[in-house]
Amino acid sequence: MKIKTQALAFVLAFTVLGAAQAQECTRPAKPAVPDGASAERQEMVEAQQSVQKYVKSMESYLACIEKQEKAAMKKAKAEEKKLSAERKAAFTKRYNAGVQAVKMIAQEFNKQLKAYQKSQSD
Repeated sequence: MKIKTQALAFVLAFTVLGAAQAQECTRPAKPAVPDGASAERQEMVEAQQSVQKYVKSMESYLACIEKQEKAAMKKAKAEEKKLSAERKAAFTKRYNAGVQAVKMIAQEFNKQLKAYQKSQSD
């Protein structure tokens, strides 16, 4: 279970990095807000415009990282299915090997039991 979790974390990290390269999401810089007690009207108007621009830029940034996260989760689910199929195949192989080992030891024992019974009847 630990290996699967680590593999999934790796896939998720790799996916996020890949998505980041596909679409760069740049967080906008926070605008400066003047001290209202000492600012001039023009400074406050400019600050308002900067804040409005910041809000729009931040909305775009949030939409971008949301899109990246959705893509990463979709890819992670696909990778998890692949890992599940691989794990199931590995389990089946191990299980069948165990069944085969039991079958072989039973055949060997039966062969030796017949030899023993034959030696006792002579």
